[in-house]
Amino acid sequence: MGWVVAPDDVVQFVQRTALVLRAALGNHLIGAYFVGSVALGGYIAGESDVDILAVVDGPVPPDLKDRIADRLLQLATDCPARGLEFTLYRRDVVERLREGADFEVNVNGGPRMERTVHLDASAEPQFWLSWTER
Repeated sequence: MGWVVAPDDVVQFVQRTALVLRAALGNHLIGAYFVGSVALGGYIAGESDVDILAVVDGPVPPDLKDRIADRLLQLATDCPARGLEFTLYRRDVVERLREGADFEVNVNGGPRMERTVHLDASAEPQFWLSWTER
């Protein structure tokens, strides 16, 4: 499998996103990763969105979730793509297969995307990037 190369403006946007997360979460942030079209090599400039999945080492306090969501929505206004689709998961969720959403923060928005913020996984009936039992 070869390396997927993303456009420079998309890489810079993800780097700014990671800086926002590092400032908010400190050493609790494990990492931020491309998923979706960028990771799969199907990104189309002007049409695709930027999907980012990040992992934190434990639960995020509600007030911090709000601050992260607000800051990411501000950042998303400068997204070089259609918009940002971002989800923050706890390490224990991504370490084993689970059923249900179990995310900490889900934020979508950008130049051509509706803004949505979800901070309570239990309020979501089924989430698009759920881990399921096999």
